[in-house]
Amino acid sequence: MYFGDHMFRLLLLGMLLCVGLTAQAQLLIDAGYNPSYYSMNSFEQIEQKFNSSNPWLNRELKPFHWLHGIHLRLRHRFREVAPFIEINYQLNGNSYSGIRPNENSESKGKLRTNYRSVGIGIEWEKESFGLGIGIGRQRFILRHTEEGGVRKIDDDILDDDVTMVNLYVNILPSLDERNSTNLILQPFVTYPLQESDFASASSYFSIDELSTDKFWQIGLRLILSNGQR
Repeated sequence: MYFGDHMFRLLLLGMLLCVGLTAQAQLLIDAGYNPSYYSMNSFEQIEQKFNSSNPWLNRELKPFHWLHGIHLRLRHRFREVAPFIEINYQLNGNSYSGIRPNENSESKGKLRTNYRSVGIGIEWEKESFGLGIGIGRQRFILRHTEEGGVRKIDDDILDDDVTMVNLYVNILPSLDERNSTNLILQPFVTYPLQESDFASASSYFSIDELSTDKFWQIGLRLILSNGQR
């Protein structure tokens, strides 16, 4: 069973409440920008099918590859080792537009991708370098919206939820032990342990069989972290 919106909000609220405990619990709070890249054959099939099935488009769908959003994490350091809990929220919109045959107004729509994950893990960090590994659940949602023309569309196409592992490296390029805030560059890879189920998307776009894929991604987080090293 996937984690719902209520659980995601509860975890986010819990992380924010812990901000007031940093002095007593010696927590490290990380917050940052979270861009990433992914590549899946199934999304290439969706893009190609949608564009070829709608020759009236003057702005076609582009390849699905990029997500961006926020990264929040709490860590409790024990010397060089720190267990953590984290939340990631990312999104993107792939736009199209054009005038359908026998219609006068322009239709503008999007295939919206929404990714969120929660996880726990442990990391090792010494001076300006660190390594981390985590495990959690990731949920990927694909929606189709359209407005402006005769049709009004707001359809949920895909709602995929799987277990994933997360591997990353911490690089602190300008570590200053006197500062209470430091910049972290965090290259990462997220890899699911199960394949995604694209049956609903296959039916929605009338594609006989979409490729079986795992929704993995790579990226580079830009993080501000509190606490002296």
